[in-house]
Amino acid sequence: MSRKDYYQILGISKNATQKEIKKAYYKLAFKYHPDKNRGDKVAEEKFKELAEAYEVLSDPDRRKNYDAGGDGSSFDFDEWFKWEKENIRVQKEWILEARIQNTKAYFVFCGMSLSKYYLENPPLAPSLWSPYSSWVEKAWDMFDKNIDYKPLFKQLQQAADEFWKKQEGQRGEALDEKNKKQDVIKSIISMLSDNSLTLDELDSNLWKPYDDPIEKLWNMEIEELEGFKNHLPTEMKKSQEKGKNKNANRVEEEMKQIFDSEKVWPNSLDPSLWNPYQYWLEKLYSLKTDDELEDLKSKVLAAIEEIKKDNQDGNSNREEPDKKHPVSKNSPKPDKINPDKVQKDKKSDLIAEIEKLKQEIQALKNNSNKTPEQQTELAKKENKLRELEGIMKKYDNTNQDIESGSKSNNNFPTGWIIGGGILAVGLTVAALVIKKKKRKK
Repeated sequence: MSRKDYYQILGISKNATQKEIKKAYYKLAFKYHPDKNRGDKVAEEKFKELAEAYEVLSDPDRRKNYDAGGDGSSFDFDEWFKWEKENIRVQKEWILEARIQNTKAYFVFCGMSLSKYYLENPPLAPSLWSPYSSWVEKAWDMFDKNIDYKPLFKQLQQAADEFWKKQEGQRGEALDEKNKKQDVIKSIISMLSDNSLTLDELDSNLWKPYDDPIEKLWNMEIEELEGFKNHLPTEMKKSQEKGKNKNANRVEEEMKQIFDSEKVWPNSLDPSLWNPYQYWLEKLYSLKTDDELEDLKSKVLAAIEEIKKDNQDGNSNREEPDKKHPVSKNSPKPDKINPDKVQKDKKSDLIAEIEKLKQEIQALKNNSNKTPEQQTELAKKENKLRELEGIMKKYDNTNQDIESGSKSNNNFPTGWIIGGGILAVGLTVAALVIKKKKRKK
């Protein structure tokens, strides 16, 4: 038996690289593949030779043996060809399984149940897979018998389309209403977005008894939804007017922290800062822009710094009265200020202010038909009441500390000091008497 020239069979040179060998094999194998040339014995033999040549030359060790004069070891083409055919069958099985799964997914898309039995026995024409128990069983049987199963899947898809159209016709009105609702809701959200607003920023009373605005909109009838859309510009205007102070809460918290850290009471600052309002919170929530809020905050900080500076200057310039400004005995004495009386007056004013605020809050709460402006005013007054009650609590704690300190000072045992002084004087007199007697002796 003559030795085959594998290089000539693949149409390559003896110096060909592995890449060139692989490229030449795939090109010729595709040309002479049995599936492409059914019944052609010449092509089948040529394909066998190509496979044998590639098997030897693609392996470096076997190629080296072949180039040295050997045959590159034996090659069992029948076993290889059997494996190749089995591999092709597996690939075809995968293709069929993928088509089956895609068909089931299409049934689900057309509104059928997810049940395995239901998908394999859909409410379509049973004649499509008769006498088999399911269309899946029929498809596999056609595959085993090498029958083209593509027409079966085409018929199944057409039947599913008809099923969908029938179902769609039954729920057409409901679907149309749902689509109309969706379009109206989208337009409502779009209107809000154009005005930099969200559903949550509108009046919460609009969504009662639901907590979620979207849930409320979906439960409206289409006519009611259209009416809400027409009324939306009015609600947006209210929300925008109310939303002008949306940063006031943040500035309020920042200013409260400043007052606490600097230990300054807002009413101790220049009242002109709050004009034309009496309290600083009223002034704060009357401002409409962020620049005005920041300007008020800056003025408050400047006023606090001014107070601190005045206190420092007063301490540094304080002089001893007996050296530079001696006080004459005949100079009129300044009126004595009773600190207890001042503290009591401040406390009385604070209590009166708190009581007045409570009455105003109760009056607003009793009003069952409050407007958005009244609700905003109620929230401001409640915030102010909490602030004043906090100040009152701090004030009471401070007075308790002062009273306990004064009591502890009053209870100091002064009798011990007097007794000690008398004893010291007695001992001194006794020592002088003893010393005098010694001198006389």
